[in-house]
Amino acid sequence: MKKLKKVFQSINVDNVKIFLDDLEQLIDEIENSEFTYTLKDSEFEYKSLKEIKSKKGINPKEIQFDIRNPKETFGFITVKFKKGSVYINAYSDKKLIEFANRLETFFRKRKINWIYIFLNNKFAIFNIVFNIVFFAIFTCYKYYYEKEFELGIWPYILLFWVIIFIFSLILPKGNPNIELEKEYQKNHLKNNKEKIAMDVLKVILGAIIAIIVQKLL
Repeated sequence: MKKLKKVFQSINVDNVKIFLDDLEQLIDEIENSEFTYTLKDSEFEYKSLKEIKSKKGINPKEIQFDIRNPKETFGFITVKFKKGSVYINAYSDKKLIEFANRLETFFRKRKINWIYIFLNNKFAIFNIVFNIVFFAIFTCYKYYYEKEFELGIWPYILLFWVIIFIFSLILPKGNPNIELEKEYQKNHLKNNKEKIAMDVLKVILGAIIAIIVQKLL
């Protein structure tokens, strides 16, 4: 019996928040491994992260690294960052496949905490739309059948998700955008912005939840 050589590795890591620090560390890892790479997206090839930032802004929709081992003709890795996910594909070269596995370990450590998944702006938008549609249906029911319908806790639930949406835009980790800025800035106010926002959010949401509980009781 002879073990077959693995020639392809495909890895997906979801719910990952990527900052400039992570991309710079990836470049360091590539260069330390004596691999070469090119930077691109679905439209252009770039010379550096700085050029991507100048052309696409702080939050580009996607970034892709094409990594090659100069000692191998056909081996390559593609590392694609898009919509909060990392897609890693390694082909042919053993060293590149091992490198891809190291990248998987690294990016799994960058997965977003469950609280930030809850604070995701897409999740908030879904709930806002759901509540508005729910309200519209019951409003039509009220006028069609001429029956009384009290709003009850509905406005507070809608307000809850509106606040979640607003804070998901304020908090960098609350959205799946690629951030071409460092995660931690030297400025004291920026360092504490997320903590302050979270403290305010806890107070507001606590008050809304208390009102909803009172209404239900």
